[in-house]
Amino acid sequence: MWDRAATLLAGGSLLILALACSAPEQKRQAEGEALRSWQATLLLTREALGDRKIPRGYATQVLRAAQEHERARRTRPEWQSLSPSMKQEFASAADQLASELGQPATTSAP
Repeated sequence: MWDRAATLLAGGSLLILALACSAPEQKRQAEGEALRSWQATLLLTREALGDRKIPRGYATQVLRAAQEHERARRTRPEWQSLSPSMKQEFASAADQLASELGQPATTSAP
């Protein structure tokens, strides 16, 4: 009986350890996916604005939301662990949309 309890306890401990170790990596991956999604949104918004398919007000809202996403997350460990090039690509996309809107670049990445 004790052998079985020890085995279950050891197995449970290993499972908890495995989950704890994978959680930061999952958070980093989710942060990277969110950043890539925002980058794609910014680029598509700039293209649609240039083609006059969307109003300037909508494009401005998208830019503000992306900038707020960056500000809200830049101090998180998951954000800080992303590659500088990934953050720079996001910043570049935001700056391109800002330029299309006639606004100054305001992103701070990387």
